[in-house]
Amino acid sequence: MNIAKQWQAYFSSWLNRRIPPSHQVILNQKRLFILPSRTGYILLFVVLAIFLAAVNYENSMSFAVAFLLISLFVVAILHTYNNLAGMELIGVNGGTAHVGDDVGFELKLKASTPKKGHESIHLYWPQGIPQLASIEPAGETNVKVFLPAKQRGYFKPGRLCIESYYPLGLLRCWTWVDLDITALIYPKPVKCHLPYFESASIEGQTLAKDGVEDFAGLRDYHPGDGLRHIAWKQYSKTDTLLTKDFSAFTDRRRWLDWENIPGADLEIKLSHLCYWCMRCEQFQEDYGLRLPGITIEPGRGQMHLRRCLTELALFQV
Repeated sequence: MNIAKQWQAYFSSWLNRRIPPSHQVILNQKRLFILPSRTGYILLFVVLAIFLAAVNYENSMSFAVAFLLISLFVVAILHTYNNLAGMELIGVNGGTAHVGDDVGFELKLKASTPKKGHESIHLYWPQGIPQLASIEPAGETNVKVFLPAKQRGYFKPGRLCIESYYPLGLLRCWTWVDLDITALIYPKPVKCHLPYFESASIEGQTLAKDGVEDFAGLRDYHPGDGLRHIAWKQYSKTDTLLTKDFSAFTDRRRWLDWENIPGADLEIKLSHLCYWCMRCEQFQEDYGLRLPGITIEPGRGQMHLRRCLTELALFQV
């Protein structure tokens, strides 16, 4: 097991020297590797068997078949290598996701020359979801390659594998590149109940119910209304019983507070706060966020949500 780890560390160090991390990479001879695929090895074994049979039986037709197949194999080496050679890769952005979801990394692939395209290119990270792409001559294409997000905070995916078996599948040409892009991973939203806070404020919403501060208007009298709320002056003039309505200003904004979530587990608390930020935004409510040492004033909108989720993602990271 230690030998495997040592070999992996040595290979990673060698790759970093040969293909250092870069936001933009052009594939050339130094960065590409090529070996026969499983089908290629089978073909070579068949060619060897045909050649040995031709030598043993002195059969000129068997020699012709063997030389034809080996010529086809040599030509396939050139075409498979050329399919990736010269292609340019650019890391565009890393995107965002929640823990447990797949985060997409956007890449741009550009053709090398106006007369040459690139066909059947496979792109993937280990344990990721492979994507297939092709580029027209003098063209470019954007591809999103996905990878499971396992931990909140900034996430660097590491080296991306780019490979091709084009055109005959006899050889595999590949490389490992680090495009130096980063994704932001939010906590996983977990449902929980949080209390609702209200406090008097002249900046809040006006409530006609149970208000005692400001006169809001008159309405028809209903049995049970208090005598002190009856508009006696209007009654003396019109002989119609009317009741005075009052309103109060109340701040109906939510405060999502770290201290009001029971338990001591850091990730669970952040997951609960993440869920309620998303719920408040869904219902178009003003909400603020309080974390130890961090306060975000109440607001709403996608920018406000992104700011809150970013603070949650990077809290104590």
